[in-house]
Amino acid sequence: MQAGQPDLKSFRGMLLGSGLGSGRRHCAFCTMLLLIAHRCRSVLQISKVVYPGLPSHPAHARAQELFKQGFGGMLCFEVKGSIAATEAFMKALTLPLSAPR
Repeated sequence: MQAGQPDLKSFRGMLLGSGLGSGRRHCAFCTMLLLIAHRCRSVLQISKVVYPGLPSHPAHARAQELFKQGFGGMLCFEVKGSIAATEAFMKALTLPLSAPR
């Protein structure tokens, strides 16, 4: 390690201290994202939902083999209609705020 460069131990300590390195929080996050993915499939304005935790995902079986503690934090979806419809959909979304426990 060169002077002025952080080592991995201090970075891992920062992650654990902030809660980002916590496996329990990661599992809860992935569980919540899977629930959101399932709910997105029932939204009329959404034409397609892509999340490896959904059985409809082409690599779902492989994801189950690889990811033992959840399917990750990336969820993609396509909005039906024009760009204006997509912009209206995005403007209608709200950002939930949660306080640390």
